[in-house]
Amino acid sequence: MNKRPNARSSSSSKSYDRPQAKNRTPSSPTGRPAGASSSKPKPALTPRAGGANTGNAPAERPRFGDFSATDKARPAKRPEKESRENLEKSLPDFSDIEGAHYLYGRHAVLELLQENPKRVQKLYVAEHAGIDKRLEAIISLCEENSIRWNKVPRQKIDNIVRYHAETFGDDDDAFNPSSAQGVAVMVTAQPLLELDDLIEKAKSYTTQVMIALDEVTDGRNIGAILRVADAVGACGVILPKHRTGGLSPLASKTAVGADQHIPIAQVTNLSQALDTLKGAGYWTVGTLCESAEGSSDIQDYKTVKYDVPIVLVVGSEDKGVRQNIAKRCDFRVTIPMFGKVDSLNVSTATAVLAYEIVQQQRSFLSKTISEKEALQH
Repeated sequence: MNKRPNARSSSSSKSYDRPQAKNRTPSSPTGRPAGASSSKPKPALTPRAGGANTGNAPAERPRFGDFSATDKARPAKRPEKESRENLEKSLPDFSDIEGAHYLYGRHAVLELLQENPKRVQKLYVAEHAGIDKRLEAIISLCEENSIRWNKVPRQKIDNIVRYHAETFGDDDDAFNPSSAQGVAVMVTAQPLLELDDLIEKAKSYTTQVMIALDEVTDGRNIGAILRVADAVGACGVILPKHRTGGLSPLASKTAVGADQHIPIAQVTNLSQALDTLKGAGYWTVGTLCESAEGSSDIQDYKTVKYDVPIVLVVGSEDKGVRQNIAKRCDFRVTIPMFGKVDSLNVSTATAVLAYEIVQQQRSFLSKTISEKEALQH
């Protein structure tokens, strides 16, 4: 195992001196008459209850700016949102399997069927849903894997989306029925790895970088981070059981299939997990804001050399990782902010940092290979 590197060490040696870190100790219809035409007389219009129109004369449409118009021209009120109880009853065949939930969106559903069809219990397709290559592929994969599927009213799909928006911490403003694209599946919970299994699995990866989440609760951020992890070729993502949103349906939808590719482990205690990773040869990098408490030892993220196995620990965007977690990290880094805002969205910050780490690791590996080839000749 290589010794720990110094920050900004310029040495090309393969072994590095241990950094002087003091924290290394583990611990309604309108008013227009219906059917009116130029060849037929206009039918008599039945007056509206409570309106000013009487007799058989057709109701006049109010002119723009005529604020004295009566309520007869006002549109019907929107129906009240379904109660939680009615919403749950409207869901198709809600499963009693522990951890089962719905996943929606054509891309996410297709990725799941391609990678892990055994998790899919049933497919629901909205009536009159537009047919494209992805939907054809989804139905074909269901038939190949003997997965039941049937058409349902579009309202059923909308209710699935609303149910998950309310259940998994998403706010009502984010509720968007069209995001399902007329497709939803009932799935069993995704099996997550134990930390030891993740460490063993990571050995087969070229780039040695894991991403650990601390108090990242928004499912959209978690899903976006999973996409980043898959994009950079990270060897794993670590999700604590507590203080983090977990792998919810919203996270899976946002990940658009990345959660089917990236190894994910769940841990009970993040601090202990970091100690275990250190023992396995990983160096830990905690992300903090420049204004964080005790920021005197926070470095610009580009001043650290990442040519060793790295665990990147990311936290909430307002304060970064918790202090007790940060103290266990070998390096504490920040991304300089040159504009008016003082922080980045956590998934954006993760992308910036992860790409820097991977770029350095790949550059180091390429240099090492070249040196070995030169020695052989």
